Amino acid sequence: MKDCFVFRIEKLRLKCRTCFLLHSFNKYSKMPRCKKQGCRKSARWPSKFCSPHTSGEAVPVTKNVAASKKKEPLMKSGLQCEFQFDNEDVINGITNILVEKTTGMTKDTGHREFNYLSETGNIEPLLQLIVEEAGKETSFPLKKNTRIQEIVVAIAPPAGSRSTPWTRGLIHRDMDSPEVTGIYTFMLCIDEITQDNGALEIWCQSKKSVHQIKHPRRAIEGMVVKTLTGPKNTVFVWDSRLLHQALPNTTCKARTVLIWLVSSKSKPGTTLA
Repeated sequence: MKDCFVFRIEKLRLKCRTCFLLHSFNKYSKMPRCKKQGCRKSARWPSKFCSPHTSGEAVPVTKNVAASKKKEPLMKSGLQCEFQFDNEDVINGITNILVEKTTGMTKDTGHREFNYLSETGNIEPLLQLIVEEAGKETSFPLKKNTRIQEIVVAIAPPAGSRSTPWTRGLIHRDMDSPEVTGIYTFMLCIDEITQDNGALEIWCQSKKSVHQIKHPRRAIEGMVVKTLTGPKNTVFVWDSRLLHQALPNTTCKARTVLIWLVSSKSKPGTTLA
């Protein structure tokens, strides 16, 4: 009888100890971490720090901005950055080539003109310098072994008295395959781009949107649109999957930009959508 009573007491004590340990584990496992940077200990209530750091406060880490040049950040939803290209020799070389290539292009038709440059041997090295500069001025991910393709001169002529639907560009993406990554669009402003002479609207969250030709605006419903404007020699870079649209040119002068695609040489060649 005595042995049975002792056994029951020990069993009850063990059960109580097990409950206590489970309660303690559940209590402390839900406690937040210490706010001190680098510390992984649990915080001590009501403080937001662990026991050694209870009287302290989180010290913000400051980076030495002067040591490295600040780069234009990338948008998480889709690469979109810009910078000013100031190499006059490169700009003059590109301008001279474009004057020769666009001599026969009509600039007063009211609708946009696109001229694909077939002979690109002279202009590709100049565009490669702009791509390299993008890696220095911004956080452009492709640093080496890049391929330049689909070089296009885009001219937005004056709209005049024509209706807006005929003078604005279509909503489209330069790379019509949302599952393909690592292809970027570069746009060099040969002329200044303003809100009135054919600025570009771009939807930065649209790289995975399903684009329908008959109903193009369904893919961008509720998205924030950004308008790209800038002075002459500004370079814009974006993910080629982003949907965008050119606005009408309501001025009396044509606006010209140079567009090309950039990808890694390890990727197969592609074409504009």
